[in-house]
Amino acid sequence: MKIRDHISMQKCWPPSWMILSGSGDKNLNGEIGLLKKVEISQIEPPTYLFLIMEHQGSCYLNTMMIKDSKFCRQVHFVFQQQIGQTIQKIGDSELLLFQPPSTPKDRKNKSAKKISTRVAKAAT
Repeated sequence: MKIRDHISMQKCWPPSWMILSGSGDKNLNGEIGLLKKVEISQIEPPTYLFLIMEHQGSCYLNTMMIKDSKFCRQVHFVFQQQIGQTIQKIGDSELLLFQPPSTPKDRKNKSAKKISTRVAKAAT
């Protein structure tokens, strides 16, 4: 599934852009420009992404609210891998091609499952 088509992206795609620097239009909409930077909110659980793109010599900001924090992390990972690409190309990206790194909580849960599996095997 393409990023732009995911149900969690319906309210934030295509992006709306607000100028940060340069002499371009104050506001733009759509899959335009090149992605320069992406940041994820530092407040847990993260539900916001901040994108900076460049278009015709000006820099623009977009704030995406993605309510599902796990999906927000996945989108952040995908966007990080595509810094320098066009926003349109990023929207075309298939989510299945990208596997984000696990979080400390995910690793803890996996370790607990492995331990419980070993204990169960040892008991039999």
